Order: sequence, then structure tokens, then C-alpha cells
Amino acid sequence: MNLRPGQTICEFESAKGKKIELKIPKYGWEAKYMDFINSVISEDDYIILSTKQTIENEEEFVESWIQKIKNKQGISLTAFHNDEIIGNCDLNFCQDDRRNHVAVFGITIKEGFREEKIGSKMMECLFSLAKESGIKIVKLDVFSTNKRAQRVYEKMGFTIVGKVPKGIFRRGKYIDDIIMVKELSTDD
Repeated sequence: MNLRPGQTICEFESAKGKKIELKIPKYGWEAKYMDFINSVISEDDYIILSTKQTIENEEEFVESWIQKIKNKQGISLTAFHNDEIIGNCDLNFCQDDRRNHVAVFGITIKEGFREEKIGSKMMECLFSLAKESGIKIVKLDVFSTNKRAQRVYEKMGFTIVGKVPKGIFRRGKYIDDIIMVKELSTDD
């Protein structure tokens, strides 16, 4: 599997009829990534980042993902609607010999594009690419208070395998970090 920067991997319509394109990150999109992530940070939604990102942060982000993809250490898909970044999902492949079949998953979708089945389609596409790369297990962390995301992950085949008590600090209090896992099978 040879993924190229800017390559369109998947196109689909959201549940509300919006045309969505999933693409591999590429140089030149740094300002779009900054606008996207800073809008989500401003929402103070369920996201680990809480500090506004700079263009330099996004240059590092793009460079990092292009290198990870080139070196077969991960996959990142960026969701576009009308040339605007509205979501991103990625898998970081574990690099040690005994866990090179495991990847860590993350996803973020901008307000105004949630509840449209975009995240589910992003996961389907990403996990299909992951299987082609030899990934067999996907794990993720989710805020214990983010019940909506937990339900989506369960529908996608994830199960809760543990938690880190008080593992996340959000809005002035500690909440549990829930760990979920999905095995990628041949029929996913």
C-alpha cells in the first residue's frame, strides 16, 4: 500500500447529504489544519489539546504524518467538505516487535458535522487501510463523560477493556480515561 500526500482515499455523502472527501495529509494545508483544530479547541469539546495551535505546530503535524505514512508507521485521513477541513482521524502503529500488529486510534470532527455518520465512515475507511497494513488490534482512549462517542465506538465493534481513574483533567475536574479495543477481522 503506497499512500501519497494529498491522495483522495474515499468519497461519500454524510447523513445530511454533504459531500465528504478523505485525503492523506500534504504540505500546504497547514493553515487549514490550524483553523480546524483551533475551532475544536475553542469548543472545549472532548479533545486532549487545550492550547491554541500555531502554524508552526501544524507544520510539525503535517511533516510528522507525511513521514509516518512514508515509513509505514501510521495512517492519517483528513476529512474535507467544500475544501474545508472538517475532521481528522489517525492510527499510530506500535513500533516494537511484539506489538507491531497494534495501532492507537484518534478522531476529531468539527462542530456542525457531528451526528452525520461522518466519523463512522472515516473509521471504516481507516480500518480497511489498517488491515492492509497488517494491523489486527486498534485501541483508543475516550473521556468517561463522552457517552455519545462511547456508543459510536461500541457500534463500530470496540469494547471497554479498562480505565485510568482520573486520567484526564477537563473543565476544572478529573475524570476517568476509558480504554477501548477493537479487533480487526476479515469481515470488518
